[in-house]
Amino acid sequence: MSATTPHTEPSRGEERQPTGLKPVLRVIPSSCYERSTARGLFLFGRDLIMYFLIIAGR
Repeated sequence: MSATTPHTEPSRGEERQPTGLKPVLRVIPSSCYERSTARGLFLFGRDLIMYFLIIAGR
């Protein structure tokens, strides 16, 4: 006896579930892929401050 379920075709009103990330990536707007120098520098500075606070707390 097999533990897997048999493959069935979706019924007429039922859509097939996506099996990969391509449908998800298509939904992400292109503005999310644009790089921001100001945001990058802010995050870098924030991380440096957190790093030095952790080191100073030792």
